[in-house]
Amino acid sequence: MMKISCEKENKDEIVLSVSGRIDTLSADEFGKTIRTFHEKEPDAKIILDYNKVEIVSCSALREMLSLIKQGINFSLNNVNADVYAILQLSGYLNYLEIERKKKNIKLEECELIGKGANAEVYRLNDEQVIKIFKRSPDIDKIIRERLLSKKALRAGVPSAISFELTEVNGDPGLIFELIKARSFAFQIGKDPEAIDKYIDDYVNAIKTIHAINAEKDFDYPLQAAGEIFSSYVDYLADYLDGQLIADLRKFIESLPESTMLLHGDIQPGNLMITKQEMLFIDMDSLAKGPEIFDLGYLYRTLILFWQVRSQDYFLRFNEECSWKLWNGFIQRYYAGENEETVKMKLKQIKIIGLVSICRKFLKRNEDEKTVNIFIEQLQNSVSDYLNEIEEKG
Repeated sequence: MMKISCEKENKDEIVLSVSGRIDTLSADEFGKTIRTFHEKEPDAKIILDYNKVEIVSCSALREMLSLIKQGINFSLNNVNADVYAILQLSGYLNYLEIERKKKNIKLEECELIGKGANAEVYRLNDEQVIKIFKRSPDIDKIIRERLLSKKALRAGVPSAISFELTEVNGDPGLIFELIKARSFAFQIGKDPEAIDKYIDDYVNAIKTIHAINAEKDFDYPLQAAGEIFSSYVDYLADYLDGQLIADLRKFIESLPESTMLLHGDIQPGNLMITKQEMLFIDMDSLAKGPEIFDLGYLYRTLILFWQVRSQDYFLRFNEECSWKLWNGFIQRYYAGENEETVKMKLKQIKIIGLVSICRKFLKRNEDEKTVNIFIEQLQNSVSDYLNEIEEKG
């Protein structure tokens, strides 16, 4: 027996709690009830709470399709695994906003397999991991990451399948299908020799992303990395010398444009190792542009941070491993390229990393002495780079 009760009703939103079986006997009543509320508030979004729905029949699916065709704006929340499977197999995930029922997850019973500045990754079972977001995360940003994860997978990015948004101890989380995987960063910390073992796989994973044309092959508009970097320089304008800002703008003008797909944060903590390949689990920083931006942010994480603080807690491995990984990565990524061209790119990479870390530390209100360490390096690096550009004409 199906029951529908109204939990909330206003001009913007109507929340209906549905319980029981939506079958042949109740499908017609289900449709009529939804239409009645829609007629009362035609501009309101109707949210159907499926927490207590046991099953949906073919008749119910047809009734839902009729509602969709009528243009009635409704979504489903708290859908259990069995009902979700029926909706998925029937193709309704393409037409409706559907949220699965949140799992009761006890992190103390799960293995921590990855950790970053803003998130932690736990193993739920042999087939699933969960990424828990910390530091007061923006829910809209997390929802966007889930969308980008699906788009990236379709475009050919080696990535985990993100399929469910949930909450654990007040923190939002994304559940990924990731069979028997472990963090690349954790693996290096546990076995430093893993760098030599996995370096080629690491480079290949990054190059797989960089081989994708963000405008032709990626079904979502992405911001240019140069524009994002320019906004970083704009932020620094309130803190740095006017001449340095002017030089940084000249630096930006010298950079090439590209439609290459960029990940935005290719540090080892964002990759998981399976038996077959390396997979990315963090897609919220996708952009388009030349590879130097991805490598610049990697240089910041692997090399620059060590100058002012230990990274063991974050990267899960020591400074020696960081340098070994960085040098090995650059050697393999640019293998076969002109030596002078690579030297110039490394200068660009360093400047990008320095701008990024200056902005990050200033936003966190780090002490002036710490920030000045990088500002001085930035001044010298930009001056050296522009002088070389000028000498080459």
